[in-house]
Amino acid sequence: MKFKKSKKAYTLVELVVTIAILSITATMGIGIFASAMSNYSKASFAAKEQEKALEIENFILRYARVATDVYFITNDSSLYSNPNLSDHYASSEAAISLDDAVGGVLTSNAGSNIIGYHTKYKDDSDNIVNEEDIKLSGVKSIEFKLSNQKSQLEQNEDVSFVYLNYKINMIEGYSVDGAVMLYNCKNVIFTHDPGAFVETTSDVGTFAVGDEDFNTGIAFLKK
Repeated sequence: MKFKKSKKAYTLVELVVTIAILSITATMGIGIFASAMSNYSKASFAAKEQEKALEIENFILRYARVATDVYFITNDSSLYSNPNLSDHYASSEAAISLDDAVGGVLTSNAGSNIIGYHTKYKDDSDNIVNEEDIKLSGVKSIEFKLSNQKSQLEQNEDVSFVYLNYKINMIEGYSVDGAVMLYNCKNVIFTHDPGAFVETTSDVGTFAVGDEDFNTGIAFLKK
């Protein structure tokens, strides 16, 4: 019995088709991988922004709830010299008498950095020593607005509650907003409207820390 060896091989057309199929498959795989990496990168970045925003929010809540005085710190003289705003606006941190109080201060500087620190103790020379709590980049602005709320329409300022509304805006678009009751706040004064449950007057206005305007910080002091 004789065996005949076959000399049959792949044709050029078959090789070209095979290479083409492999190329298409590889291209699809790279595209899927690139898309997955892009989605992962976006999700990771969003998670980092969320983490920073929540860190700022925790700072605000921690100090706002115990503050007896809340001040918007600005170098815009038309704000802190306005008689209607002088109770809660200040030209600098020194102008709000930090020496007589403890608490937290949230400020901004160049490069979209937000810095939060608290008064820790006095040194041997009786100077206030501050300790940094947070320093975060990538923050566009933190908007604040004070409002006053009554549980009954006929209530006056003695039985109403002051709220600090906030919105934290990150550079890449993530934001978080909320409100905290200023349980012990004494220095914010409203001109009461007997026909309103909630008051947000134009005199109080909105203040933004970290924006490209005059505004520079907010202080939560406990005296």
